[in-house]
Amino acid sequence: MTEPDRERIEAALSELRTEATAALDRLTDHRDRAAQLRAAADNELRAYAAEYRSIRARGFFTAAQLRELGFTAPRTRQRRAKRTP
Repeated sequence: MTEPDRERIEAALSELRTEATAALDRLTDHRDRAAQLRAAADNELRAYAAEYRSIRARGFFTAAQLRELGFTAPRTRQRRAKRTP
């Protein structure tokens, strides 16, 4: 293999490594953002459930009336935690 060929191959490999590293960084960012969004969604669901139960406890609306207005009853069972590898 001649020196120009070796340099060309090394340059191509270096470019591939750079692209792969950038792709892993983007993937990490998406994973972290998804975790943040899941945590925020869980917090909102808890707040929704608390408010729904408060409205029901005070007798402002029945469950059927709330359902007609588009407000579904909150989940009563906790979701199972997903295993982390």
